[in-house]
Amino acid sequence: MIDEILKIVGLLAGNPTNNIELGAIVLLSLVACVGVVDKVTRSFKFPLTGTNRAAGLVLGGVAIGIAAVAAANLYLMPCIKTEALQPLVPIVTGLVVFLAIAGPAACFLFRGPYFKSISVMILGVLAAAAISLLLRAGIQAVRSGGKDFQKTRQRTQKVNKML
Repeated sequence: MIDEILKIVGLLAGNPTNNIELGAIVLLSLVACVGVVDKVTRSFKFPLTGTNRAAGLVLGGVAIGIAAVAAANLYLMPCIKTEALQPLVPIVTGLVVFLAIAGPAACFLFRGPYFKSISVMILGVLAAAAISLLLRAGIQAVRSGGKDFQKTRQRTQKVNKML
């Protein structure tokens, strides 16, 4: 089960090459999600707001969602014989958890209406996805820039040897 959870977290983070990249992407994505959920609940003027409530909702929702998707991959996936439906299992599981668990939890924590709470959660997920994509692109840019710098250094050394 732990291996499946780590695989899912790695897929959500874009398959980073080492644990430092994985930790940075996951941590900064969660911080962005908490920040957006906190700010949007305040702007929607929910009766109860706060960073602690936003963090509890995001961390609890992510933990329950990842555990549910891992359980579906382990126990439900072998029962589905149609290969065309197998990629839909994690998507449907995540959507059901989002709508049936995270949405009502947001309503309860923020004392707001269901659809406003769902929209807050959607904005938080979009912020986390955007941060994850930007970090992945930045890591790739730094990695390719380092390779290009090595090539430039080698060419400079060759020219210096020739002179």
